[in-house]
Amino acid sequence: MGRHLLLVVEETLLLAARQRLMVAPFLDASTLPAGEFTVELLKPDGSSANVQALAIVPFSAGPLTGARAHLALVGLTRQDVPIGTTIWTTE
Repeated sequence: MGRHLLLVVEETLLLAARQRLMVAPFLDASTLPAGEFTVELLKPDGSSANVQALAIVPFSAGPLTGARAHLALVGLTRQDVPIGTTIWTTE
């Protein structure tokens, strides 16, 4: 598969009760793995971190082809992922 850019963070939403940080923009759900997977965060200050992510697809009655997914980062806060952070696959 190789390393590739998933997105540049434009907006975040913390779901504190679920310990997930949702990041925008949306992604094509068919390009993301099922279950948790590792991504690399490259922050605007130059620091980086590998974290667990999860694709969350809003209710869809149809096939995943063309469906949009939210990317959720597990156990992070908004301060951990500043706007402008790039998110990369690690595999």
